Amino acid sequence: MMISPLKLPQEVYRHDVWRLCISCIISDKVKLECLFKHFPTPEDVLQVKSSELGSLMSTSFNVIDQIKNFTEEYTSVEWDVQHIRRSLGDHVGDVYDIFIKNKWRDTKPNDENLKKVLRVAKEIRKGRPTRTKCTRRIQH
Repeated sequence: MMISPLKLPQEVYRHDVWRLCISCIISDKVKLECLFKHFPTPEDVLQVKSSELGSLMSTSFNVIDQIKNFTEEYTSVEWDVQHIRRSLGDHVGDVYDIFIKNKWRDTKPNDENLKKVLRVAKEIRKGRPTRTKCTRRIQH
């Protein structure tokens, strides 16, 4: 699956399950890049104190706790889509199915951004030009 013109973080991190799931917890691209720059692996995140993560990312401790809890579970459990849905919800399960398992033809997400990504992917597969709010017609 190609990256759509929307360039969602989930599209960018589709080759790494941990980063993909973290990108569903943190939707801010700048904070994601900051996290992955300083703590590129799950093991790095587990070694840092929650207070240090919170200061670095300027985000709430609820989000930091969710990142730490998810990362701890991620490193200790064999992951599949059912486990992801139980731990992080259906949205993240849909993201996993679309971007990791490449089941974008069969997934029916409720999330509007994911629906847009799937529409773009289907149009690309059909060889049609895509139209999204972030693309403009260029006049010569």
